[in-house]
Parts: sequence; structure tokens; C-alpha cells
Amino acid sequence: MIRIEFDPVAIDALYQAQLEHSNPRIRKKLMAVYMKSLDVKHAEICRICRISWPMLLSYFKEYVSGGIDKLAEIRHEGHPSKLNDFAQEIKNMLVLNPPATLKEARSKINELTGIERSIPQIWSFLRRLGLSTRKVGGVPGNVDPQEQERFKKTNLSRDLRKPRRRNE
Repeated sequence: MIRIEFDPVAIDALYQAQLEHSNPRIRKKLMAVYMKSLDVKHAEICRICRISWPMLLSYFKEYVSGGIDKLAEIRHEGHPSKLNDFAQEIKNMLVLNPPATLKEARSKINELTGIERSIPQIWSFLRRLGLSTRKVGGVPGNVDPQEQERFKKTNLSRDLRKPRRRNE
């Protein structure tokens, strides 16, 4: 069992940090250590946070070695997109000449950069650039009411022409 001494200032700092941190994984780490400061049993912390016993021990070791700063380190940044190198050029091109669909945006980006990505990747990249997709709907044409009634009478089945009666 790991024994960690917490002072009231550290407990308050853990509480604030676990509420305010932007990364959910870091919040989970901070919450586990915060619960340890409240003398919650280790098995209960594992159950509540849905983590394994070794993971909990690693959180405690991190806290002991470097405090909240060590726990709040983000070590996995992911892989940067190759499109990031062309971000400003892509944004300028799409703002000046907006595509109608994501497929069109994908082809324009491919022409400009030579990098091919899937539609969901393009959508995510455009969102990171601050661009959004437009929702386009059909515009109804001018309808001739007499022509519409004639169509209903000649082309629709008898059941569809009758108004429905309510069961009383």
C-alpha cells in the first residue's frame, strides 16, 4: 500500500485541477489521486474510475514523483497531419471558392497538395481550420395547384386520396 501525505492545500489543488483540466484522461488521473486524499479505499477508487490496480499505482507514483504537474503532463500528442503544412493555403482556397460537398473539398485539397484523405478526415481537418460544412436543402419549384390536384386524382391510389378518419 502506498502512503501519501496530503495537506489541505494539496487536496484543494487536486480538487480544482480535476474539475478544470481540459483533457478527460488527465481529469481521471487527478480524480483518482483526489479520492486517495479523501481516504477512499483503493479497490473503490478502481471501481469508480474504471481503472486497474496497476494503473492506480502508476498514478500514485507519478503524483509522488512530481505532484499535480507530473500527473497533468500530456505525453501523447498523436501524429501531426501532413495537411497541417498546407493549412493556410487550403483555408484561403476554400474560403475564396467554397466547395459544395466534402467530396469536392477532398478533390480540391488533393489537387493542391497531392495528399489524399478520406471524407471523415477531410471533415475533421476543415473543422480544425475553423471551416464548417453547409447544409443545403432542395428549393421547391413554383407549383401549379391545379396541376397538383390533377396529378393526385390520376396517379395516386384511392386509399391515398381519401382523408383518414379518426377512430372515435
